[in-house]
Order: sequence, then C-alpha cells, then structure tokens
Amino acid sequence: MEIRSLGDLPARRRSATGVFRACGRAAVVLASCLAMMPPANAGVGDLDVRFGTNGEVVVDGNRGPAVLELPDGRLLVIGYPDPASPAERGMVAINRYSALGKPDVSFGSAGRMLVALPLPDVVIWAAALQPDGKLVLVGWGFTASGQDVRLVARLTDQGVVDTGFGVNGIAIGGPGGWGGYSSVAVLPNGEILAAIGESDGDNQVDRFSANGVPTPGTRLNAALSGMVAQADGRVVVIGHENNRGLAWRLLVDGRLDTSFGNGGYAALSGVFPSRLALDPTGQQIAVCSDLGVEQLTADGRADTTFGSRDGLVPFDDKLLPKVSRCDGLLVNTDGSVVLGASDVQGTESVLYQGYVIGLRPDGSPDLRLNGRGYVGVRTKSAPGTRWEGSALLRTRDRNALFVWIKFTNGGSQTIIDRIDLGEAASAAAVGVLLPGVRVMENAGSYFLNVVRSGSPEGAASVRVETVPGTAASRDFTATAKQLFWSDGVSGSQVFELPIADDGELEGEESFQVRFFDAQGVAIATETLTVTIVDDDALRALRFVDKALTVDKRAVATTALRLSRDDQGAGPLTVYYYAQNGMDACCTGRVSWAAGERGVKEIPLFDVGGLGPVYWLELVDEQWMSLGVGAQVTIKEPSAAPAPTPAPAPAASGGSGSGGGGSMALLDVVMLALGLSAAAVRRRRRAAAQYWMQ
Repeated sequence: MEIRSLGDLPARRRSATGVFRACGRAAVVLASCLAMMPPANAGVGDLDVRFGTNGEVVVDGNRGPAVLELPDGRLLVIGYPDPASPAERGMVAINRYSALGKPDVSFGSAGRMLVALPLPDVVIWAAALQPDGKLVLVGWGFTASGQDVRLVARLTDQGVVDTGFGVNGIAIGGPGGWGGYSSVAVLPNGEILAAIGESDGDNQVDRFSANGVPTPGTRLNAALSGMVAQADGRVVVIGHENNRGLAWRLLVDGRLDTSFGNGGYAALSGVFPSRLALDPTGQQIAVCSDLGVEQLTADGRADTTFGSRDGLVPFDDKLLPKVSRCDGLLVNTDGSVVLGASDVQGTESVLYQGYVIGLRPDGSPDLRLNGRGYVGVRTKSAPGTRWEGSALLRTRDRNALFVWIKFTNGGSQTIIDRIDLGEAASAAAVGVLLPGVRVMENAGSYFLNVVRSGSPEGAASVRVETVPGTAASRDFTATAKQLFWSDGVSGSQVFELPIADDGELEGEESFQVRFFDAQGVAIATETLTVTIVDDDALRALRFVDKALTVDKRAVATTALRLSRDDQGAGPLTVYYYAQNGMDACCTGRVSWAAGERGVKEIPLFDVGGLGPVYWLELVDEQWMSLGVGAQVTIKEPSAAPAPTPAPAPAASGGSGSGGGGSMALLDVVMLALGLSAAAVRRRRRAAAQYWMQ
C-alpha cells in the first residue's frame, strides 16, 4: 500500500498518542520517537485528486519531456513515440488533456496525435508557445544524408506542421552532436532563442526570427543547462565552465547585459547548475544545483536574505533531504521556492524516490508541506524500473505539475503529478488519495477515506459501491453507500470495506470500488482497485539461513535467501526492514508471480547506524510482523572476535496476529520500565511502522 499522506492511513494507525506510547519513557530513544511522529498534514504538497486518476496522468506511448499549459488551462504533452514502430520514427507525439487531466477526445485520435516532420528521425527535448498560440519545438534531427542537426520546428494550434516556418516547417541551426537544442525561449516579439545543451558540445544560444530565419546568436564558453526569458525580452542563462557554475543575462540583441552581476555574469555557489526559475515579477532568480538552491537578486547579486549569507540553502540532510538531482524549480511572487527532486539519499530514501520541497522566502523549510518542508510523491522503483523527474511547472490556478519519465525494459512513459501548492481555492471534487489499495485477507476491514477537496461551497454527495473482480462474494462483503458533505464542509468520509478470511490458499485477488452519481461536486476518482493479499500463503515463508555471518568485504556479493514453500497458487508480495533494536532502515519488498515458488534473495546492508549485528524482519501490508526473520552478523576483515549476537525474536502467532516481537535493546529498556511483553511487542511494531512512513 502506498502512503502519500497521514490521511491515507487506516484510522487505527493514525494516533500520535500511540506513537508516544510505543516509544515508552526511555530517554535513550527520544530522538527516534520524535522522528517517528506523524506530522500534521494541511494538504499542501499532496496530489490534487481531481486531476487525472487520483492526482496523476499516465501518458502511454509518448516520452514527452515537454509539458505546456494552454491559455484555457488545457495541457499539451510533447515528445516522441516510445516504443516507436518503424513507421513512427521521425514523428512527434502530442497528447492533449483537459485542465483536470482527462484526454481531450476532440484532438487527434482520443486525445493523441502523431505529427510527421520532414526528416527521417527527430527527438524533441523542449517546447514553447508563441504569442499567436503556435507551438515551437526544439531538439535533434537526422537528415536523409546522414547528418545530425539542431532542429527547430513549428506547428499550428491544431498540431499541423506550419510550412510557413523555416523550410517546410523546420529551421536547422547547423550540424551538431547528439542532443541538439535542449531548451527554448520565445521573446515577447515572437523571436525564438534555442540553447545548445551540454551534451552537444558547442555551448551557445542560437536566435531565429518569429518565422524561423536564423540570425546571429550568442556564444558562451560554458556548458549550458537552462534558459528563461524575462518579460522585457532579456534572457537569463545558466551553465558551468572550468569547475564553476555561472549565470548570464543577455540583452534583447544577444549582447551581455553588463548591469547583471560582474560584467554580465554571476558566479554561483553550485558547480553544476541544472534548473533555473524566475519569480513572476522578475525580481528574484532561483538556481538549483548539486549543492542546493540559491537565489540572486534582479541585478545578479547573491540574495543575502535567502538561506545563508551567500544566498544558498544546501542539501545537507539537516533541514531538507539530501538529493542527488534537482528536477524542477518554481519561484512564487512572495519569494518562496518550490522544487522537485529525485534520487533522494539518506534515511528518507527507504520509501521514496521523488520529493516536492518547499522553502519560505528566507530559505527556511515551508512546514505546510507535511510539517517538515517536503512531501514524498514517488515511491521507490520496482526492479527493472527507474524514474527521472523531467520538469516542474506552475498552472494558472497556482498549483504545480511535476513531470516524470518512467523507464522500464519495454520503453518509457510520461507521468504527470498535479501538486496542491495551497495557494488558490479550486473547484470541488471527490476522490481518494491512493492509486490503489492492498489489504491483508485477515484484516477484517479496510477503512477507505473518500475526500472532498477544493471549494466547500454547497452540499455534495457521491454514490460508492463495490464491484466483484477476481475476488468473489465469498472474499469480501458487497457494500454500497451514499456519502454526504454539508454546505461549507470538506474533508473525508469513511467507506468501510469488510474483508472475509476464508482460509483458502488462493493468492492475491482483487475487486473494484466505483464512484458515481455525484451531486454538487465533480468525481476525481471513478474506480479504485482493492487487492486482497492471501495471508495463508505468508505462513509458507522461511529464511534458508536464519543466522548469517559474513565478512565485511563480501557484503555486496552475499544475500539472505527467502523461500516460498507453498504451492505458489497466486502472486505474493511481502516487505522487510532491518533493525537493531534502536534504529531501523533499509526497507524493501520481495514478490513471487502466480504459480511461482522457490527462493528469492534479499541484499545485505552495511549501514553505520545498524552496527555489526542486525535483524531482518518480514512484515505484511499493514507493517505487522510475520514472525519470520533472520540475524545478520558482519565481521571486520581482521580476525577480531565476532560481536555478541543480537537475540532473535521469539515466534508467537501468525501474520498480523500481534506476535513476533524482537527481544532487542529497545524491548529490554521498555520491559525494565514495567511494560508487559505483549505491550512491548505492540509498541515496537507501532514505532517501526511509523518510522518507515
């Protein structure tokens, strides 16, 4: 089950008081207890459930790094087909959606169009709108004579190649290496600036007239990584040269603006700047780099009111998660900053790969985002899958779109998340905050929070009912209910899903929850899939080695082996985490397909906080112990004696039964404080459950 916010948790898992009780009164674990506290959630940074399906749009068959909002709020996703058939090579893929992320069926075929440019092959990297609504595309092209070229193309607002632009709709900026133009800016007079990306190696900004006629450009002796046009036609560019990051500003005629920084350029704290944004008034310039986020004033000086005295807020894991890549950046009118980041490192990386981070005008964390200044929006990738953030852009109603590219062995997809920035009221809608629900067969019931978001004006209602799927009537109780919200009331209503434990070995099964017949409100979620996980199959899991000792040098090449010994009737997924009685980390999952049995491997973890001995424990969908675990001892390369083993947990009960506690240091401390053994197990389980969120 994917947890995006506190409101997604079943009611029995949401008590802050329970976390304090789980921590007990031991001062030695106070810091860990504070880290486990569920933060207050005001909704800022959460997915906007009105958008697409549960807050996101999946764009199939289009690797679209460019996403634009039209003046009427509709969205364009521009890229190239992926995977592409031989007949689709050289085509541009365009998808159009409503403001709420529904396919615009009036555009192309069911909202998707393939446009053929007069070149054998093209790749589109960026796009922009001209003042008359025409669409400018930039990227790389391959000519019939076998030459790589930098490409600018223009389409009409209906997706037709504009043959009045350049030659037959395209303008060539000259020969270049793989990559071509990586960013584009359209000036108020319609002129086009196209920046050559650092992978191309020529490092300059080319200029074209509004109709695609090349004019003299500006060469900058640096690898360029971003470009934004100001309202007055001046352009800010970022890049790096000689191991230093730089920002330049160009005048309308392409010359350096010597009033900016030091003779036209400003030195940056980060060596490799990657994202650039201006506030709507043009008074603040924000740059994201390998070190963090920094701000410049309109004249190119370090903004000493932002972060430290040099205008920098570092990614140092003290106030913000430590990120390895900045994927998007926004600056608000008040000087506050929103950024999208991925490949987060540190303790937060155990669950999430993508984050939305908020900074106040002074650079301090915006605590409206989950009480700590950031919200996880993209969970860790499954094996064979990776995510890369592509862009973060502001919508006209002052929310944000976070664009992702999902890579798998079969190709790639564009995923768009709509993020609530809490800056504007929006039309009311009802839906759920989860893309799907997974629940244990022996859970009894799952309590689904159905949320009314946006404006609370007027009464609202929606009909909710269950629909059988592979799970039949014996697996759950068919339920239907009308949910009501009074005038002025928003928030969530609870829809109970009773689950039946039939004791049969049958694997995972699923059914649907349907939302329809809404009154006074839009429907953001039409259907939701609920997957029932067979708890009977979990009892057939065992570790081949219940105690494993390994040399430190062999950690990377050694794994714990987990065996499934039942008949493999259906698919099965279990989760695990490592803990030493005081600290926990390194969560993951193990899955078997339907009909699959045998052994799966779990990597070993050599993490300083765990120490040389740790316990790896299996948990179910509700993060309840399965009473199955293994002890790992990591020896130093020297012949020093092995450390004293940590006691293994005593088996007590099956999946989700409340048993399976570990007699580790934290348990000993709580037992010394007078708690019963059963209470210790309950509190340790709750503490680990909240830590891993």
